[in-house]
Amino acid sequence: MALFLTWESGHVPEEGYVVTSSLSALTLSYRKEPAGHLYHLFALKQTGLHEESEEEDTAADDEAGAKSRSSSVNDFSSLDEEAMSGTKWKGKGKKKGKKKGHGDLYALLGLQNERWMATPDQIRLAYRKSALLHHPDKQGIPSGDEVGKQEAEDKFKAIQEAYETLFDPAKRREFDSLDEFDDSLPGEVESAEAFYTVYGQAFSRNSRWAVHQPAPTLGDDTSSYEEVDKFYDFWYGFKSWREFPHPDEEDIEQAEGREHKRWIERINAKLREKGTKAEARRIRELVESAARQDPRLARRKEEERARREAKRAARDADRLAAEAAAEEARAAAEAAAAAAAAEAAEVRKLRQAEKKATQKERAALRRAWAAQTDLHAAVDEEGVEQLCAGLALAQLRDLNAELSRAGAGLEERLAALDARLATVQTDAQREEAARGAAARAAAAARDIEARREAEGRARALAAWSDDEVRLLQKALDKWPAGTAKRWEVVQGYVRTRTTDEILDMVKHGLKAHAARAVPQTYEVAAKRQGNTVIRSEATERHTSFTDVDVPAVNGSKPATASPEAAAPVQWTEAQELALIKALKVVRKEVPDRWEVVSSLVPGRTKADCFTRFKQMKAAHKAKTGK
Repeated sequence: MALFLTWESGHVPEEGYVVTSSLSALTLSYRKEPAGHLYHLFALKQTGLHEESEEEDTAADDEAGAKSRSSSVNDFSSLDEEAMSGTKWKGKGKKKGKKKGHGDLYALLGLQNERWMATPDQIRLAYRKSALLHHPDKQGIPSGDEVGKQEAEDKFKAIQEAYETLFDPAKRREFDSLDEFDDSLPGEVESAEAFYTVYGQAFSRNSRWAVHQPAPTLGDDTSSYEEVDKFYDFWYGFKSWREFPHPDEEDIEQAEGREHKRWIERINAKLREKGTKAEARRIRELVESAARQDPRLARRKEEERARREAKRAARDADRLAAEAAAEEARAAAEAAAAAAAAEAAEVRKLRQAEKKATQKERAALRRAWAAQTDLHAAVDEEGVEQLCAGLALAQLRDLNAELSRAGAGLEERLAALDARLATVQTDAQREEAARGAAARAAAAARDIEARREAEGRARALAAWSDDEVRLLQKALDKWPAGTAKRWEVVQGYVRTRTTDEILDMVKHGLKAHAARAVPQTYEVAAKRQGNTVIRSEATERHTSFTDVDVPAVNGSKPATASPEAAAPVQWTEAQELALIKALKVVRKEVPDRWEVVSSLVPGRTKADCFTRFKQMKAAHKAKTGK
């Protein structure tokens, strides 16, 4: 198949046309079309119709590169540098392949048997030995044999290059990755012995690529499950150092700078990515195939299945036993419930029968009393009803039998009614007394409990200091009712009391603290102390006004106060504090409150305490206006 260039003659410019005979870098050409042998060859390469050998490719690249550099400088000298800042790097040249005749570097150093397992010391010793053995000066080549000298020098250079490659870890890793290797994967095996043999060799062969050495071996049928799990964990997370150089990679050593070098590394890594992924898939297929056919894993799965079946069977047996026990318990409960229901029904039946018999006897007693009019004077209808309500069935039967007994006289019948009625009334009085005693005991217990609660509350409230009370009042003013989480916020403000203590203080003790007498803290200066002393005697009303005559009322002399009224006994601060504490402790609901309060205030009577309380209350109202 041939490829030819054609053009339309109508598109040829009037000035004519120019034919370029070689490919170069991008050129600024106007009204020119590429043509010629090299362009034809380039088009064939792009379509895949032409393959070029390595020597031709290298020579063509060198020649084209020299021409393109010279033409690029001339053609792009006028372009702005900023416009070229985003252009991609162009490769300087592909990596050189192995030279023909010297491809096996290990064979050049005499390590063809050790190959990738050779240590750096072995490579160093082998190089020294080969360098001494193949040095051109020690080959005894005649001076006129130029071909022999050239061959010796080429071999010695190949040995040097082999040493440089194998002694450099990165270059050696790349060379070993391209070394001959069996990538085939084993298929299905027929027996366990064949599995350990075939797959053991496959894993041992691929373990050379493991980053972490030594790699665990497949083992045999006697290996423990821990060793098997360790083996498969290693291979499922296998990390390989194998590299897959691409033929289109750029040589990093020809980079013009750091950025160019990084660009080449990114391009080469992207080219190698496909081979790396294929290698990972190959290793994964090997591991999955081995795990699918491993008799040890199959045996463990069978054992685990048997254990699960045993556990399931045990659970089923326990469940059936529990269901049977529950069924037995349910049957027993149903039988007990049925027996209890039958017994309750029998009791209810007996109670109904007894109730009917009692009603019958009561009716008989009422009829007997109504028929025997001579009994009405001794026992009235209310007494009969008391007998009907207070006597039991047997007692009613006995009383009816005595009243209806033939030959029974009036006195006997009256005696029977009076005796039964006295018994009923005595029992009723006894029950009433018992109920009253129980009520009084309950009231006394409630009173004692209330007093104890009041005393405990009083002791708790008395422990509040004036500073704490002021803080509480300030917090209540600052956070009024309706504030979210008001009492928690108030407690956080007071800090020294709990929320329950604050609520108790607000409900029961805040008013008493507000009414507490505030001690006088004002002191008169020393130079004004004389102004506080009254040296003259008090004047009476009729002598106070000198220019007005104030006659006495009804001609009597002005009244004078008694010494007791003129000089009442003053309350001390301790007494006032005791009174306030007593008022907080003894609440209004306590009987004889003021007697209890006066007993708690030393040196004061019931009247004194009550009077002082009225005075303090009036003073508080006058102060607050409430």
